[in-house]
This record gives sequence, structure tokens and C-alpha cells, in this order.
Amino acid sequence: MARTIRDQPADALSVEIGINVINGDLMRRRMFEPVLHGVIDTIREGHPGTPLLLIGPIPCPAHEHLPGPTVLDESGRAQSAGEPNELARGALNLAGVRETIARVCASRTDDAALFFLDGRVLLPDAEAGDLDDGLHPNAAAYERMGTRFATYAFGEGGPLAAADTRATAAGGITSG
Repeated sequence: MARTIRDQPADALSVEIGINVINGDLMRRRMFEPVLHGVIDTIREGHPGTPLLLIGPIPCPAHEHLPGPTVLDESGRAQSAGEPNELARGALNLAGVRETIARVCASRTDDAALFFLDGRVLLPDAEAGDLDDGLHPNAAAYERMGTRFATYAFGEGGPLAAADTRATAAGGITSG
């Protein structure tokens, strides 16, 4: 994914990271942080100064405090099949993923074009009822998330607002 992003032209970039790492129980905490640095480094090879917004995961009640993997129960709702004691051995939950992304972004003080957005800004915990299967937003939630993203990212002072101006001047697609 990072190589594909690196190799494509872009005025602005946004990448959501996290839930699939939990869904498959793919990484432990000790690996997630260096892998995330590697993803950013790879993207930066092709886009050294392009605004890059990393978005943490939206809520998933099954994994806020429990690790993956994700399984579906008999009603088709997402549940954690992970063991809580695995957290002490490095398993990740969504709280840990968000914390790691924020820490990685904060540690890269030399990258003024790197930003972090907690996915719960786009879909607050109070709206988790709009995850019909406990994992995926329904259409109404996606619409609200898109509106919130556009307002946050491209609104006045937003991390991608200057990129929107560049794209408009060049005849590109606008956020409006």
C-alpha cells in the first residue's frame, strides 16, 4: 500500500490505519510502531512535503479494549476472539493502535506536513450504534463521516486545506 501511494501523484494524502491490524491479529505492539514508521518513510520517498493525514480507527466496541482477531457471532456481529491477557504480551486493541499512531506522529517533529486524526472525531463512540455489524458503518454514518472529514481536513486551517487550494488552482478535484 505504501509503495502504491508513494508512486502516485498527489496534492494531499490521507490514510486510515488500524482496524485491519486488529481484525487479523496481525501485529504485536513492538512491531506496529516500526512498521508504521516504515509506511510513513516509504510514502515520504515519493511525497516528501505533501500533507499526510494519518487517521486512527473509528470505534469498534468489540476491540476498544480487547485484542483481535475478529470473529462474527451467530447474528453476524463483530466480536473479539482475542484473550485479554494477551494485551500484557503485546497484543493490540484499538486504544493501543490510536496511542501508537499519535506517538509516531508526535515523534516525527521534522515532518511539518504529517498530521494525526483520531477516527473517533469522524465517528464518535456515541454513534457506534451505526455500525450495523459492530464493525462497518452504515450509509448514514459514512455520509456523516465524509462531511466531518471534509470539514476537518479541508476547512479553514485544516491540514489538507492548502493542498485543496493547490489542486483547485491546477484544475484538480475540489473538496466542495
